[in-house]
Amino acid sequence: MKKLALLVLLIPVVASAQSIVVGQQAIGWDQAAASVGEAQGLTYKLYVDAAPGLTLPSVTCSGPVSPYACKSNLPPLTSGTHDLTLTASLAGQETLKAVPLKIQVVIVAVPQNLRIVTP
Repeated sequence: MKKLALLVLLIPVVASAQSIVVGQQAIGWDQAAASVGEAQGLTYKLYVDAAPGLTLPSVTCSGPVSPYACKSNLPPLTSGTHDLTLTASLAGQETLKAVPLKIQVVIVAVPQNLRIVTP
């Protein structure tokens, strides 16, 4: 199986495992291409569960040789379990969907009513 990684947490996960996502994070993947410019010039769509694909607006790719390490911020996601998958396209031709990545989104509430109390 391919291993995927969620950036920021830096925890590699097997595609069938589940990762916990807290706050704004990025998704990372490896993209085979003739050059880093070609990898970065592709259009990437992120599919969340059964929803239509969302074009990822700010993809960056880097590395000395193919496959290049690419990443993009995740869009805001609701709390709960989600399946993420990705496609790449060039000139209107879209690839097959990548193996899904299962994640658990946890939304942590901001602490409120901060005050000094008696020890």
